[in-house]
Amino acid sequence: MDMKTIYRIFKTTALVLLALWMVSCQDLLTEDPKGQLAVKNFFNSKGDLDLALNGMYSKVAQDMYANIWAGFEAVMGDDISTHPAANKQGLREVDTYNISDNNSWVTELWGARWRLVKAANFIIDNAGRTPDLTQEEKDAGIGQAYYWRATRTSI
Repeated sequence: MDMKTIYRIFKTTALVLLALWMVSCQDLLTEDPKGQLAVKNFFNSKGDLDLALNGMYSKVAQDMYANIWAGFEAVMGDDISTHPAANKQGLREVDTYNISDNNSWVTELWGARWRLVKAANFIIDNAGRTPDLTQEEKDAGIGQAYYWRATRTSI
């Protein structure tokens, strides 16, 4: 085969593959959110409210286990807790109030804080419409969410 024939075969194959790919794009645009919590179908029972509260408390436990519960307010100050030669330069930056743009500790500390706030807001916004619960039971769940949201947003 000469080079012109090989080029023609390659070009034809590429065009066929491109046409097949363009036709199959429709499946890529169809969403199937299996792992997402549908708000409309949730909070239909006391068990759903308990599940949401357990999810929020799970985030509290994860933060405590990972030692990021304290957040910035516990590490910032004049009691520098890291040695300059240690592997915690990001934490040292927080200690000295001199944080660089690429500090990974900042991302984790703020991310953990706002994951808990998001879980609390989900309960606050939706738990009130749980059927077959007394107002006192709804208020108890919502009150817990308000408490944990307040602990994470007050710096």
